[in-house]
Amino acid sequence: MIKTLIAKIPWAAVNEGAKEALRIAVIAVLPILYAGLNTTTGDINLNWKLILVVAVVAILKWIDKTIHEVGKTTNNEELVKGLTRF
Repeated sequence: MIKTLIAKIPWAAVNEGAKEALRIAVIAVLPILYAGLNTTTGDINLNWKLILVVAVVAILKWIDKTIHEVGKTTNNEELVKGLTRF
């Protein structure tokens, strides 16, 4: 069942979702590096909890955008609303 469901998802929608997730990741790079910068020594200590949060947000945005794009291509008003449905 899941295999047939995944086969029906247009790859263009998955690509749009991936672009959205990558945008979030790219935008988050500088703040993460700045938050881990030690101005005294110049070392960078990465905060892995912060990286995990950014990864989770990027994945959720990928799913949301993919659902939205599938809704647009299939003219399904419920799917157009994405994950949050508002």
